[in-house]
Amino acid sequence: MKQESDFISKSEKRMEIKRIRLTDLEQNKGQVKGLPSNPRQWGKGELDDLVKSIRETPELLEARGLIVWPYAGKYVILGGNMRFSALREMNAVDAPCMVMPEDTPMEKLREIVIKDNGSFGSWDYDMLANEWDDLPLADWGVPAWDTKDVNLDLDLDLNGKMSKEEIENAVGEFGITFMFPIADRDVIEAYIDENGKGLLTSKIVELCQDVDRK
Repeated sequence: MKQESDFISKSEKRMEIKRIRLTDLEQNKGQVKGLPSNPRQWGKGELDDLVKSIRETPELLEARGLIVWPYAGKYVILGGNMRFSALREMNAVDAPCMVMPEDTPMEKLREIVIKDNGSFGSWDYDMLANEWDDLPLADWGVPAWDTKDVNLDLDLDLNGKMSKEEIENAVGEFGITFMFPIADRDVIEAYIDENGKGLLTSKIVELCQDVDRK
């Protein structure tokens, strides 16, 4: 533990913060032996959203610059590959960077790549919905929630008095509203379209029976 702490204290003293021209930066594509390419992926829509976010709040980019490591006369990006791509889309000239020491151990570089792309904790969706709902959360990259109404033509009996066949054959006035992460909308709609309402109906029957048993 003492050895690791020593490395941290030494690195903090030797890390350099400076602006580096984009032409001197390279995305992590596996060009460094022992360092796999960046495992994070993104699409054009996500990149466009990030460009918009940087334009709106450049202060965040300045406060959370790219993490880079000197290699072969340039700097390989350990953290911030997507931000680098967004800056190129914006025709930016340079970027704020935190430069890791050249003698940083390879296992530490690998650890930085993974930890920078990961995250701890989770969103409190109730709080987002009730206390932060006046903000354009989806535009800011927060997993927003969406709803989808599915008309199953069912009059559900939550007391479990109706059989599966009776529920499936019942014609009622009620539909069901599902709440789910907006990022999963296409997947959920495709599932419903592919499997039809029958399987969904069976699942609802199971839920009704569970309610009755409890």
